[in-house]
Amino acid sequence: MPIGDFPECDILRRSCAGIREVFLGVGNGIRVTKIVGKLPALWALVLFLLVSSMAAAFSCLADDNAGNADGSGKNSGALLGMPDIRLSPFELDDSSGLSSIKLVETKQGVLLLLSRTAESGDNFSNYVTTILSVSISDSGKPASILFKIPQLLPPPPDWDAVPLSDNCCSLVFQRAGGAADNILATDANDPSRQTQVGPDYPFDSYSDPRFMVGCNHDPSRFVSAVVNKERLALFERVRDEGYSKIADLGPCIGGMIFEYLDEFFVFYKTDKPGPAMGDGIAPGNLNFARLGKDFSPAGPSSELFPSRTAYEFQMDASAERIAVFATSKEGTFLASGFSATGPFEIFELRGEFSGEAFSSPAVLVGKKRIHVALLKHARTKKATVLTGTLKLPPFGK
Repeated sequence: MPIGDFPECDILRRSCAGIREVFLGVGNGIRVTKIVGKLPALWALVLFLLVSSMAAAFSCLADDNAGNADGSGKNSGALLGMPDIRLSPFELDDSSGLSSIKLVETKQGVLLLLSRTAESGDNFSNYVTTILSVSISDSGKPASILFKIPQLLPPPPDWDAVPLSDNCCSLVFQRAGGAADNILATDANDPSRQTQVGPDYPFDSYSDPRFMVGCNHDPSRFVSAVVNKERLALFERVRDEGYSKIADLGPCIGGMIFEYLDEFFVFYKTDKPGPAMGDGIAPGNLNFARLGKDFSPAGPSSELFPSRTAYEFQMDASAERIAVFATSKEGTFLASGFSATGPFEIFELRGEFSGEAFSSPAVLVGKKRIHVALLKHARTKKATVLTGTLKLPPFGK
C-alpha cells in the first residue's frame, strides 16, 4: 500500500478525471493533502507518474513508521518538514454535559467558551444554558460564568460569541419558542440588555446564528441565521431597534459570512442524502460564493471539498489566512489557505484520536498559529474538550 493509504488505482482514477486532491505527505498523526483545480489529461498523467515514483521512494519510510501513527513525532512528517497538529484533553473542574464550544481572542489571550444546559431549579424557567469562559492556557483551572440563558425546553440553544475591545464578549443565541424560535443578541455596551434579531418577521423560526467573521471594526454589527431551516439570511444591527434583515442569501442548512481582504464571502452547507450524526446533524456539502458590497451574489457558487460529506463546520480568518475546521463522514479535518477560493492545505486527524465521533468544531486563526478545539461525547457525563494548535510557515515558504 503506498504511503498515506492512497492505492495506486485510486490515484490513477483521480488523475484521469482531473485530480482535485494531491497527496503531500504524512505529518505526526496527520495526513496532508492540497486541493488543486482540474488538470489537463497530459499533466494529470505526469502528476500521476510523479506521485507514483514518490510513493515508491518513500515506501520504506512508511514501513519504518507504520507503528508510529499515534502522533509520537517519529514518522515522515518531521523528515518531510510537514506542519503538525496535536490534540490533547483540556482539563476542566467539571466538563460533564457540555454541548458546545467556541474560541475567541481578547486582550487577555485566547479564550475557550463552553456551554452546558441543565435543569434550572427555579420557578421562572425549566432549564438554563450556562456559557463559561476559561483561558486556553489555563487547563485545569476553574471556568468563570460568562452568561446564562433561561429556557423552557431542554434542547441546547445555538449560539455564537465575538470579543469586544474591553475583554468581554457579545453573544447571539437562539431562544426556543415552541412553534418558532427567535434569535437574541446581547448589547455590545450592556451585556445584560438583549435585542432581537429579525423582529419584523415574528412567524419565522431561526437557528444557527453566527456573527460575521473578519468584521473587526464592529464585530457584533452583522449576524447571519438560517430561516425556517431552509435559507440563510443576513441581519444588521440598527441602533437600539435590534437587527433587521438586509439580505437573503439562498437555500442552505447552515452557513456563515466573512470579510476577507475587503471582500465578502459566504460559506454554507447544503443538504445531502445520508444518515444524520449525533443529535440529528444532517450531512451536507460545503460551498462558498463571493458577495458584492450589498451582499448580493457576485459570482457562481462552488463546492469546497467535493470528496467529503460534512456535518458541522466553523471557519475563521485573519488578515492573511483562512481556516475551515469541520467534522465529516471521512473524518475531522482542518483546511487552511490564503484565498477564499483556494487552494487549501488539508490536515486530517490521525493516530490516537482518529475515528472518534467529534462535535462542535471550533477554530481561531491567531497571529502565529491556528487554534482548534473539539468536543468528544457531548451532552454526556463523559464529555471531554480536546484542544490543539497548528503552526504554519509564512506564505510562500
